[in-house]
Order: sequence, then C-alpha cells, then structure tokens
Amino acid sequence: MERYIKTDILAKLVFDKWQECDELKRIIPSIKRAIMCESAIDAVEVVRCKDCEHYKPSEADPNRKMCWRKDVDGFPVCYDFYPTDFCSYGERRDDST
Repeated sequence: MERYIKTDILAKLVFDKWQECDELKRIIPSIKRAIMCESAIDAVEVVRCKDCEHYKPSEADPNRKMCWRKDVDGFPVCYDFYPTDFCSYGERRDDST
C-alpha cells in the first residue's frame, strides 16, 4: 500500500534537519523544489460508518446500528453495514452537541 505524506511538512523537516550540515546547505533549495513539485494525489479521508451521522440505532433492535440516510427522492432508506465500512455518502458526525 502506498503511503501519502504532506509535502510542506516534509520540506520543512528536510530544511530544519539538514540546515546543520554545511555540505548539504547548498542543495537544500533543490530538494525542497523537487518535493513541492511532486504531483499531488487526489485523495479524501473516508468517514467510517461508526463515525457517520447516518449510522443510527435500528428501529427494530436499538442495540444494532444501521445506515439511515435518505435516497435521491428524500425518502429514508436503511442499509445494514459494519461499523468499519464506508461509502461515498459518509458525513462525519458532530459529537460536540
């Protein structure tokens, strides 16, 4: 599996760490440019069902949670997913209330 990093954090780390070495000081700008010019990955963080606002207790069994999002016509639909599943409709639940 590929790992994704934040290029600005890596560039700062390279600058801060290698600033101490005189031989490397002259190539730091080239390294930073190379890092910052690397193409970005179009990725989004997924919202797991357990963290989604649509994942609520079942009406038939309150001990069991299910997805209760609305369909395209606005009618509620129920889907049975595991807590670690996710979908493109996931919306992170705001637990601050």
